Amino acid sequence: MYSHLVTLVGDEEDGYYSCGMQAFNLPDVVLDGGIDPEVAVDLLNDFNLHNILEKPNLKDGDTISFTEDAPVYLLSHYIDNRYEQEDPFYNPCGVWKLESASAKKSIFQKLGSVLKGWKNT
Repeated sequence: MYSHLVTLVGDEEDGYYSCGMQAFNLPDVVLDGGIDPEVAVDLLNDFNLHNILEKPNLKDGDTISFTEDAPVYLLSHYIDNRYEQEDPFYNPCGVWKLESASAKKSIFQKLGSVLKGWKNT
């Protein structure tokens, strides 16, 4: 049923997203570009199916990974600004944005860099 209701859209330059998760009363998912298309498709499908089947209680700022060796992604929840509310593609449940957690430095990593620089002066 998932493949009949949810469509994946995008490309490596502009990014990727799902459309149709409102049929399951769940947010869609968005990825930035720069990811191999096959990897993006797998990630979008894995995330959406995980939400449908497992019904996790996800929160803004959570991280997720689907296997022990897979990259970790940071979750951010947003209002669906891709479409007008009257548009049939608009998702009232919003969208999850997945960003590579390893690409972002935590506040502690940033503070450590500042302190190292301060110590050497």
